[in-house]
Amino acid sequence: MMNKFIVGLPYLAQDARERSLGRPLTDSERKASRAPFGALFECYVVWLFQQLLASWTGTEIIPRVYCGPSEQHGECDLVVVRRDTAYVFEVKSTLATLAFRQNGTFLGLDPMLEPGARQAFRAARALRAGIATRATDGSVVEGIRFVVPCVITYDDNPLYPPFSEFYERHLAAKTGLPLFTQSNGIESLQFFDVDFLEAWESKFDLSPNSGAPFAYLLERARQPELRYKGFQEGIAAGKRPEAPTPFDDVIRESKIYIQKTAKSWLQSTAETA
Repeated sequence: MMNKFIVGLPYLAQDARERSLGRPLTDSERKASRAPFGALFECYVVWLFQQLLASWTGTEIIPRVYCGPSEQHGECDLVVVRRDTAYVFEVKSTLATLAFRQNGTFLGLDPMLEPGARQAFRAARALRAGIATRATDGSVVEGIRFVVPCVITYDDNPLYPPFSEFYERHLAAKTGLPLFTQSNGIESLQFFDVDFLEAWESKFDLSPNSGAPFAYLLERARQPELRYKGFQEGIAAGKRPEAPTPFDDVIRESKIYIQKTAKSWLQSTAETA
């Protein structure tokens, strides 16, 4: 049930579409059936950053950045700028394929990670070259000396050391890009899933301008042994008792809503019976 309705939520939308048509979907129909979920997931990640960093100054959250003057040059889902450093986040809801789950080959993992890797690196180059623009008003994102490219996935990333080292070599060779080599102010690419991002509130000091999560991302990019692990203690400032907890209200409201909905359903069922 967990795999079907939560982890495999995009597949559930695809399955519903197939049932409504009464036939297998074409490739374009399959992508179209998952597109709304992808858009929703991207908006959710942007909302998370806005909530987590709401009280910070000197930090700009830029949803949707073009890798040139217009959308035709390619785009990036989210960029966070702190001083002269840009943190690029490409958001991907693509799941690990069934083929990968069956045989575990690198080629089976590529559909989940390769597109985001290419897009994040392209955005990193555009930011360093000073040609990346904000989608809202077309203004150039200026003064970027360093870039930390990241890919955020909905599904768990199944890579762990030492296999991650071999996959990095595979992906760099396949794309022909120095994805995992620090050069020209661009740090090594890193992947993490949404669970890692959601844990920021409980793991990092989110006091205004602490910079803790971004210091952690920088170290994660520079240390290969960290790039495929969850949160590790002692690398960045941990949560302090007085630090903001922006999700507490959301959690309380969610519990109240679920309780009311459950009571309503139970009452309706009892009346029907």
